[in-house]
Amino acid sequence: MNPNSDSERRPARIDPDGIYPEGDLRLLLHLSEQDLRRARKSGLLPFVRQGRGRLYLGKWIIDWLEASAVTSTTEGDAGPVEGAGEVRDAR
Repeated sequence: MNPNSDSERRPARIDPDGIYPEGDLRLLLHLSEQDLRRARKSGLLPFVRQGRGRLYLGKWIIDWLEASAVTSTTEGDAGPVEGAGEVRDAR
């Protein structure tokens, strides 16, 4: 089997003290440019401009992922939804 296949992906490990360039973050979490742009514009994912690039602290990434978590079991594995960052109640 191919070690890089989707079925054998390893969980991403984010160091809270690490610094992640945007391209590395996209590859690590399998995100599109649009996903990160939306997170930045929403204000949920802080970043620092470094020249023409953007940098993210690991703790900011973890905070963003936790804030964007979908808690409703009815949404299954659909991922974050419109208004990501709002914790949805399963009631």
